[in-house]
Amino acid sequence: MSKPMWPSLQTADWLFSASNIALIFGLALTALATIGAIWMANVREQYLKRELSKANERIASLQKDTVELGAKTAEANARAAEATLELARLKAPRTLNADQQARMVEKLKQYTGREYSFNVFPDPEPIALMRTIDNLLKTAGWVRIPSQVGDIVTEGAGHATDTGLQIGIKPTSDDEVRNLAVLLASIFTSEGIPAVAASIADLKNDKAININVGKKPMNEP
Repeated sequence: MSKPMWPSLQTADWLFSASNIALIFGLALTALATIGAIWMANVREQYLKRELSKANERIASLQKDTVELGAKTAEANARAAEATLELARLKAPRTLNADQQARMVEKLKQYTGREYSFNVFPDPEPIALMRTIDNLLKTAGWVRIPSQVGDIVTEGAGHATDTGLQIGIKPTSDDEVRNLAVLLASIFTSEGIPAVAASIADLKNDKAININVGKKPMNEP
């Protein structure tokens, strides 16, 4: 048998040195790769943190916008509800309930026998109010007379063309009649139906009160 071929000592030393260099180089590359991976992981982490922060800011902004929108919506709904109530109030007919009528009768029955007449705007709401006033005055003992001015158009009442409730007397009426007109106007006003006393030159009877029931004003409760 032939003997195996062994490298010389010099060759073996060179190969050993080369192996160590390759090992060191490999370790260096591994270290660099590890450092690079760690650095890239840190970079990626910082990027994700920034994106997460931006996302949280966006969420917070959207939440704030949602709250503000909710507040504005609630405010708009409240205003719409107020407008609806106000519209309903303006459309509601003028009326006097049983308690109000009883209070008015109690105040007016001391003037039993006082004469009164009506003018009325020819619409359902003023006509209904005239009927209510007529009923409570009769209950208080007042006496209704035919219309004092204008053509009779509705239930013995003359034609009214204006708005609101007016308690009219002749300019020649005495202080007693004048004071009664003012009192009657104040009683209606205190019960929620604004009324004014006024001198009406065209009235025929200076001892009688004329109640002009006009159309309900748009700004009247």
